[in-house]
Amino acid sequence: MKAGPLPGRLSEMRSMARFAVPLATAQAAIILMSVVDTLFVGRYDAVHLSGVGVGGALSHGILVFGMGIAFALEPLVAQALGAGEAGRAFAWWRTGARLTLIMSIPLTALVLLGAYFSEIFGVEPAIADQAFSYALWRTPANLLFLYWLAARAVLQSQQRTRPLLFAALLANIVNAAADAILVDGVVTLGAAGAGLATSLSTVILFVVASRAIALSRPDALTPADGLGPPPSARRLLNLGLPVSLQLAAEFGMFSSVGIIAASIGAVEGAAHQIALNCATLTFMFAAGIGGAAGARVSEAVGRGDSALARRRAGVAVLLALGVMATSAVLFAVFAEPLAALFSADDEPEVQALSVQLLMIASLFQLFDGAQVVIAGVLRGVGDVKVPLLITLGAYWAVGFLVGMLLAFEGGLGARGLWFGLSAGLCTSSLGLGWRTVVVFRSDIARLT
Repeated sequence: MKAGPLPGRLSEMRSMARFAVPLATAQAAIILMSVVDTLFVGRYDAVHLSGVGVGGALSHGILVFGMGIAFALEPLVAQALGAGEAGRAFAWWRTGARLTLIMSIPLTALVLLGAYFSEIFGVEPAIADQAFSYALWRTPANLLFLYWLAARAVLQSQQRTRPLLFAALLANIVNAAADAILVDGVVTLGAAGAGLATSLSTVILFVVASRAIALSRPDALTPADGLGPPPSARRLLNLGLPVSLQLAAEFGMFSSVGIIAASIGAVEGAAHQIALNCATLTFMFAAGIGGAAGARVSEAVGRGDSALARRRAGVAVLLALGVMATSAVLFAVFAEPLAALFSADDEPEVQALSVQLLMIASLFQLFDGAQVVIAGVLRGVGDVKVPLLITLGAYWAVGFLVGMLLAFEGGLGARGLWFGLSAGLCTSSLGLGWRTVVVFRSDIARLT
């Protein structure tokens, strides 16, 4: 497909924002469910909150090994759509949906095993009991989560944000109502109630997304629409597994930090969970921009327009930096009210430590926003192996090592762990930025 005139940066930024804002809002709304869980459980009991933190860390830290399959669908579908091959795009979706449902079964079993034996990692017995209870009742959500991510990736590739917004809104309503009833309301299940609420809301996401994709299924396709042999599951795995490992390097460090914080004590575990929920909520806005950038860059590559792909990548990074600069200021100014919102009045130690962790979070907002957008751009052009190596080095050779040294040798506890997170994110953003410059020096070939 022949490249057209290159749009101006301001025009491209408006187009990117029109797509990214609803997408970021939908993704932030998904994280809002975890924030609501923290609000209800945090006011119920610090031990239950730490248990939710450990159970949630295990869920995301293990399911991440299947997330790359869902994420890899985005460039494959978007590039096919950019080339005018709707049939090929839909065939990739069917392959990805099957793979994510199959992979979710053993990964969910590992989550339950990890929660059941979490005492081995130094988690207090009372916290470990609540972690397993939360993970057990969250099992339906874990079984459907990867499918939801795959469906979201396909809808992003189609640049359809309305179904995502509707699904996120409805799921939030169900989750909040279930938390109010199950955590400490009509019944008092604590962490288990939060796990059940997550499962109910994930079923909503599954149903809405499945319906939206079914309605977009192309009709009366011809070979010109990209029909042909079914897409190879091996091709999707080859692209998706490095992405999974890259995500695992990042999520695994955050999950490990959560477990280590809980092993230090209930106060540290609860404060970490509060600060992490706040930081993750703002991160989702940048992740939404990264998702929009990946889809739009992939679509430009499918059209054979590398110059447009470069323009879209640069605009996305600038947009993310503006958003995350705002969140950095908000964390620095409103750390105390945020900490008080998420913790009980009779737990001043949790509030005080949460404030300190939120101040540290304000330091890495720009780096966090930059790295997630750049990672999305690189996935959009199919560059996954070198970013994996960069991420492994940044988070584990730098971030985790620095965090452990400061936490235990330096005596900083949870604060040291969070300084390590900052070091990892800074290193990752710089390394991925360098890789993007290298990749975009020449024309970008379409994935097959």
